[in-house]
Amino acid sequence: MLRSLVGSEMCIRDSIFSWTGSALSTCYPQVILVTCLAIFAFFLTDPDFLDVEMDITLRGHTLSLFPVAFLLVFRNGISYNRFFEGRGHCGKFVHKSRTLSRLVSTHISAHGDTQAETKLGLFRQNVARYLRIHAIAQRHSVRCTEGDTVEECDSQGFLEGDEKEELLAAKKNLPLLVLTWLGLTISEHRHFVVYDRVFEEMDKCVDELMEAWMGMHKLATTPMPFPFLQMLLGLLYLWMLTVPFPLAISYGWAAPFISCLLGVALFGINAIGAELEDPMGDETNDLPLHVYEGAAAQAAAANSLGWPRKGTDQPNPLAAASGLATKPDAQPSAAPEPDPDSAKVEILTKNRFDEFSPALQKFFMENFDRYDLNGNHIMDQGIEMTQLVGNLNYHLKFSVEDNRWINQQPGLFAEANPGFSLTLSQFATWYCDVVQKRVGGRQMAIA
Repeated sequence: MLRSLVGSEMCIRDSIFSWTGSALSTCYPQVILVTCLAIFAFFLTDPDFLDVEMDITLRGHTLSLFPVAFLLVFRNGISYNRFFEGRGHCGKFVHKSRTLSRLVSTHISAHGDTQAETKLGLFRQNVARYLRIHAIAQRHSVRCTEGDTVEECDSQGFLEGDEKEELLAAKKNLPLLVLTWLGLTISEHRHFVVYDRVFEEMDKCVDELMEAWMGMHKLATTPMPFPFLQMLLGLLYLWMLTVPFPLAISYGWAAPFISCLLGVALFGINAIGAELEDPMGDETNDLPLHVYEGAAAQAAAANSLGWPRKGTDQPNPLAAASGLATKPDAQPSAAPEPDPDSAKVEILTKNRFDEFSPALQKFFMENFDRYDLNGNHIMDQGIEMTQLVGNLNYHLKFSVEDNRWINQQPGLFAEANPGFSLTLSQFATWYCDVVQKRVGGRQMAIA
């Protein structure tokens, strides 16, 4: 009970006083400006200083606050709807990627033909590969960075044959081209589909992937109407830049504090609307597109589509690190879950992978392999670490507050260490240090 209360208080404190992602982090220059104006108005009208007489009351500002408040609330309502519309498009993208991966895995059959089975293996890999390329092209398309799509895909070895040249020639709307490739490769293997209605469902998945991308693109390229923003910002700034003077006359030295609170409230509400109206960007409160990419990529691994390809001539370094034998081409099986309490004790008292019990070693190794999205047996992407840490936290059953804090650390680590590369042993040490810093420190404080 005590731990729950402490965690709840820390969560509330962190939510109120957090600077990252807050509205104040965006609008603080305007708040400072209004506060300075209020200080100037106080010295201007105070009898002990300049003593300038002004016959101004708050009645006009009271009446004019209604249209300002209405426009602010209207903007936030529209922005909130845009944000969750974007979330719906992201959810559709993940859902259809998972559905297509499942259908390709379970409803394609070679009917015992060995040569055909080899061909189908390559087909499944290409479906998974095209889904991965589409996710990257989609992210760059909605963030207006399409020029980086080819470089990112080519650097990760996703492009084959003439695909790079085709993308370079297309220049824009690259997700459309990739979905065309995906549709063509599905059509070419139609005769291997068990049921005609399954083929129709596959084609529908491609169509709805297109619909999800176009929905995201619509939000990214359709701004709020200019006349509305012009009226809102004009009235808002006019009201806020003039209200300090009647406040100084009516309330004297309290005017700067009241003006500051009004600035935080009104400019903050406007900043929230501005933050939410474009959910496809890369700011703190925008939708985490990399998480949805990872979910779609994980669907390929979960359905054993064979992508990323794993070389058969090199040993798996994860197996070497843990002493467990694995087949290089085998998809990772579900890791047995160790007892959460005993696992947490090990993590809180040890910080090296080779010190773990065999069960915890296997659990870490198989989860590490599962979230190694590019198949290179290292953690070198923020999305990989974020998903791996989130899954470990879920199985180890940390409290909500601890989960939230620990889940923030991969992003902070990736931001502080660009180009990082962690092996399984290095990741295990890092994770133990993070958990010990959070959970171990709190247990000592509570004791």
